[in-house]
Amino acid sequence: MKELEKLAERRAFEAGDLILREGEAAEHFLVVLRGAASVRLRLEGGRSVRLATIGPGSSIGEMALFDGGVRSADVVADEATICVAFG
Repeated sequence: MKELEKLAERRAFEAGDLILREGEAAEHFLVVLRGAASVRLRLEGGRSVRLATIGPGSSIGEMALFDGGVRSADVVADEATICVAFG
């Protein structure tokens, strides 16, 4: 665990903050320690739809990182959220 902690960067987000943006390059993934975030897909006309809610212990952004691609959806903090980033 101590070795993993050396690789991790703690990040804090407030409600409404954009954690990951659809289309951006995947350079890291995050694990939620506290709080909650929504995975949202942008639709035509400026609307978006919530695909999932992520809570403590869940990872965010790992799929695009391991595929070497880009983010497929936005992730927005629903409340004050603390994550650790690896990458």
